[in-house]
Amino acid sequence: MTVQESKLDKFIRLGGYETVRQINRGKFKGQWRNLSKASRKTGISRPTIYKILEEYPEKPNKVKPKYLDRLEDSEGYKRFMQQYGIKLDKNHLQQNIRYMRIAFKMLGNKTPESWTEEDYKKLWYAKEFYSEECKGIDKIIGVHFRRVMRATDRFDLLEKFKYKAPKEGKRKQWFLNEEEIKSLVNVIDEKETLLLLFVGISAGARHQALSDLKLKDVDFNDKVFQVHESKTRDYVLKFPPYPVFDLLKTYVKELDLAPEDKLFHIGYDYHLRRLRTAGRKAKLNKRVSTHILKHTFVTQASRHGVSAENIVNQTGTELRTLEKFYRAKDEAKLRHEMQGTEYKAKPFHEWIETLSYYFRARYRYLKQYSQNTNSS
Repeated sequence: MTVQESKLDKFIRLGGYETVRQINRGKFKGQWRNLSKASRKTGISRPTIYKILEEYPEKPNKVKPKYLDRLEDSEGYKRFMQQYGIKLDKNHLQQNIRYMRIAFKMLGNKTPESWTEEDYKKLWYAKEFYSEECKGIDKIIGVHFRRVMRATDRFDLLEKFKYKAPKEGKRKQWFLNEEEIKSLVNVIDEKETLLLLFVGISAGARHQALSDLKLKDVDFNDKVFQVHESKTRDYVLKFPPYPVFDLLKTYVKELDLAPEDKLFHIGYDYHLRRLRTAGRKAKLNKRVSTHILKHTFVTQASRHGVSAENIVNQTGTELRTLEKFYRAKDEAKLRHEMQGTEYKAKPFHEWIETLSYYFRARYRYLKQYSQNTNSS
């Protein structure tokens, strides 16, 4: 019996490989542990997990549904790529794979080339794709499905399915303040997501860039790491404050990572769910996602004396965009002149040092909890 592609993908997506560990020495060498924990976490039965590990002892690359291959091989998609190839790289549909997965399941496993107008109506008004800012389908998702229409020669649907762009600048209020960060830290129940939160608010990288970060890209002696920002197609050197490297070093040592290993090897959907769940547990009155980490970095860096030039340098985003969608002004100076507050902001590295106490304490708690669970 061959493992179903959907089961393998679910096991990878929900962190099964990160939960299950193979014993490397002693009389139990080669056997697997934490299978029951992985079963509870993923909802996959132990026998199926055994079969997955038997066929795929090493974590495979992210599974790509076959219907996406068929779509990319279609004549409509090829014409579409010839027309928009400069604006849209070959991996676009793969980057939006999570939307396609939801749509594929929602429409009863119908392949995109057979989607009808009624099918698109289901997608367009589905709560899974709703955005409060757009008052309808999220702009990014709407753009994606309109591209699928073009790729499958359904140009007749383009006038019937449009999206509303969010008002420019509305996201300026979308960031985490200090107390909200502390509240999130106290309810996150998994170390990798905790570390992602710390690095994200300290370095200003998108999740895509951090998900590609390998140990070899981190220089612990020089206190710098390099990420590739796919949106700008550029490499950016990150200089987060020293406490970030201290916690990273502990994490790397604990997992015994090799130079080619990724620091954040669990997928986007997993981290997104963890952060959203943490936001609800912390009772925050704003939607928490992976992208709010970058907004938090820009806002807090500007509040704590980091120049606009250096914020641009660290995010890889031009100043015009930052000022339109982020809090990227010298807010301390503005408040001083408008409200009479003291113009003396705590330096950004000192602010991160203050927060690091909460991150380190939570990390130690999660480590101890994991050890106690495994021993029992």
